[in-house]
Amino acid sequence: MTKELKLIATLFEFPPSANRLYVRTRRVGTILSKEARKFKADALVQLTKEWMFSPKPEKDEAYRLTLLFYFPKIETSGWPKRAKNRFVKRDVSNLIKVLEDVIAQATGVDDSNTLEVQVSKRVDSENPRIEITFENIPEEEWKS
Repeated sequence: MTKELKLIATLFEFPPSANRLYVRTRRVGTILSKEARKFKADALVQLTKEWMFSPKPEKDEAYRLTLLFYFPKIETSGWPKRAKNRFVKRDVSNLIKVLEDVIAQATGVDDSNTLEVQVSKRVDSENPRIEITFENIPEEEWKS
Protein backbone atom coordinates (compact mmCIF):
# COMPACT_ATOMS: atom_id res chain seq x y z
CA MET A 1 0.00 0.00 0.00
CA THR A 2 1.23 3.46 -0.90
CA LYS A 3 2.00 5.86 1.93
CA GLU A 4 0.22 9.20 1.56
CA LEU A 5 2.51 12.06 0.53
CA LYS A 6 1.60 15.73 0.41
CA LEU A 7 4.29 18.39 -0.07
CA ILE A 8 3.21 22.02 0.26
CA ALA A 9 5.30 25.09 -0.50
CA THR A 10 4.91 28.76 -1.32
CA LEU A 11 7.03 30.74 -3.76
CA PHE A 12 7.02 34.53 -3.69
CA GLU A 13 8.59 34.95 -7.11
CA PHE A 14 6.95 34.22 -10.47
CA PRO A 15 8.61 32.58 -13.46
CA PRO A 16 9.24 34.87 -16.41
CA SER A 17 6.53 35.05 -19.04
CA ALA A 18 6.77 32.78 -22.09
CA ASN A 19 8.16 35.70 -24.12
CA ARG A 20 11.10 36.03 -21.73
CA LEU A 21 11.70 32.36 -20.98
CA TYR A 22 14.14 31.58 -23.80
CA VAL A 23 16.76 33.39 -25.85
CA ARG A 24 18.31 32.40 -29.16
CA THR A 25 22.07 32.32 -29.50
CA ARG A 26 24.16 31.80 -32.62
CA ARG A 27 26.39 29.24 -30.96
CA VAL A 28 24.01 27.06 -29.00
CA GLY A 29 20.55 27.80 -30.38
CA THR A 30 17.64 28.31 -28.00
CA ILE A 31 18.47 28.32 -24.28
CA LEU A 32 16.82 29.45 -21.07
CA SER A 33 17.15 33.17 -20.51
CA LYS A 34 19.22 34.52 -17.65
CA GLU A 35 15.99 35.52 -15.90
CA ALA A 36 14.57 31.98 -16.26
CA ARG A 37 17.79 30.38 -14.99
CA LYS A 38 17.76 32.70 -11.97
CA PHE A 39 14.11 31.88 -11.25
CA LYS A 40 14.79 28.13 -11.48
CA ALA A 41 17.83 28.34 -9.18
CA ASP A 42 16.03 30.49 -6.59
CA ALA A 43 12.88 28.34 -6.68
CA LEU A 44 14.91 25.14 -6.35
CA VAL A 45 16.65 26.49 -3.23
CA GLN A 46 13.31 27.56 -1.74
CA LEU A 47 11.55 24.22 -2.44
CA THR A 48 14.53 22.23 -1.20
CA LYS A 49 14.49 24.19 2.07
CA GLU A 50 10.73 23.84 2.52
CA TRP A 51 10.70 20.10 1.77
CA MET A 52 14.02 19.19 3.44
CA PHE A 53 12.46 17.35 6.37
CA SER A 54 9.39 16.05 4.51
CA PRO A 55 8.97 12.44 3.43
CA LYS A 56 10.68 11.74 0.10
CA PRO A 57 8.46 11.01 -2.93
CA GLU A 58 8.75 7.58 -4.56
CA LYS A 59 10.04 7.62 -8.12
CA ASP A 60 7.47 5.10 -9.36
CA GLU A 61 4.31 6.73 -7.95
CA ALA A 62 1.68 8.88 -9.68
CA TYR A 63 1.33 12.50 -8.56
CA ARG A 64 -1.05 15.44 -8.64
CA LEU A 65 0.33 18.97 -8.88
CA THR A 66 -1.81 21.89 -7.75
CA LEU A 67 -0.65 25.42 -8.53
CA LEU A 68 -2.49 28.45 -7.17
CA PHE A 69 -1.15 31.66 -8.68
CA TYR A 70 -2.01 34.74 -6.62
CA PHE A 71 -1.23 37.79 -8.77
CA PRO A 72 -1.26 41.39 -7.52
CA LYS A 73 -3.76 42.20 -10.24
CA ILE A 74 -5.73 40.12 -12.75
CA GLU A 75 -8.21 42.64 -14.13
CA THR A 76 -7.21 45.17 -16.76
CA SER A 77 -7.45 48.83 -15.82
CA GLY A 78 -9.99 50.68 -17.92
CA TRP A 79 -12.12 47.69 -18.79
CA PRO A 80 -14.69 47.74 -20.37
CA LYS A 81 -14.41 51.25 -21.82
CA ARG A 82 -10.69 51.60 -22.66
CA ALA A 83 -9.42 48.01 -22.65
CA LYS A 84 -10.31 45.15 -25.01
CA ASN A 85 -9.91 42.38 -22.43
CA ARG A 86 -11.18 42.25 -18.89
CA PHE A 87 -8.26 40.19 -17.62
CA VAL A 88 -4.52 40.93 -17.70
CA LYS A 89 -2.67 38.91 -20.32
CA ARG A 90 -0.67 36.63 -18.06
CA ASP A 91 -1.26 33.04 -19.11
CA VAL A 92 -0.59 30.66 -16.24
CA SER A 93 -0.35 27.79 -18.71
CA ASN A 94 2.93 29.31 -19.92
CA LEU A 95 4.32 29.18 -16.37
CA ILE A 96 3.57 25.53 -15.63
CA LYS A 97 6.48 23.84 -17.44
CA VAL A 98 9.17 25.82 -15.64
CA LEU A 99 7.57 25.00 -12.30
CA GLU A 100 7.24 21.30 -13.23
CA ASP A 101 10.95 21.23 -14.04
CA VAL A 102 11.90 22.82 -10.71
CA ILE A 103 9.59 20.51 -8.76
CA ALA A 104 11.08 17.49 -10.55
CA GLN A 105 14.55 18.62 -9.50
CA ALA A 106 13.47 19.33 -5.91
CA THR A 107 11.68 15.98 -5.47
CA GLY A 108 13.86 13.74 -7.63
CA VAL A 109 10.71 12.56 -9.41
CA ASP A 110 10.45 12.98 -13.19
CA ASP A 111 7.56 15.23 -14.22
CA SER A 112 6.17 12.40 -16.39
CA ASN A 113 4.90 10.98 -13.06
CA THR A 114 2.56 13.96 -12.74
CA LEU A 115 -0.74 12.58 -14.02
CA GLU A 116 -2.89 15.50 -12.95
CA VAL A 117 -2.26 19.26 -12.90
CA GLN A 118 -4.70 21.71 -11.35
CA VAL A 119 -4.06 25.40 -11.99
CA SER A 120 -5.90 28.47 -10.76
CA LYS A 121 -5.33 32.18 -11.15
CA ARG A 122 -6.39 34.35 -8.21
CA VAL A 123 -5.78 37.90 -7.01
CA ASP A 124 -4.04 39.01 -3.83
CA SER A 125 -2.57 42.48 -4.18
CA GLU A 126 -1.07 42.36 -0.68
CA ASN A 127 0.67 38.98 -0.97
CA PRO A 128 1.39 37.76 -4.53
CA ARG A 129 2.65 34.17 -4.55
CA ILE A 130 2.44 30.67 -5.95
CA GLU A 131 1.06 28.01 -3.64
CA ILE A 132 2.27 24.54 -4.64
CA THR A 133 0.89 21.20 -3.55
CA PHE A 134 2.56 18.00 -4.78
CA GLU A 135 0.79 14.85 -3.65
CA ASN A 136 0.58 11.25 -4.65
CA ILE A 137 -2.55 9.82 -6.26
CA PRO A 138 -3.69 6.41 -5.03
CA GLU A 139 -3.47 3.83 -7.77
CA GLU A 140 -7.19 3.09 -7.61
CA GLU A 141 -7.90 6.70 -8.68
CA TRP A 142 -5.90 6.65 -11.90
CA LYS A 143 -6.03 2.96 -12.75
CA SER A 144 -9.66 2.12 -13.40
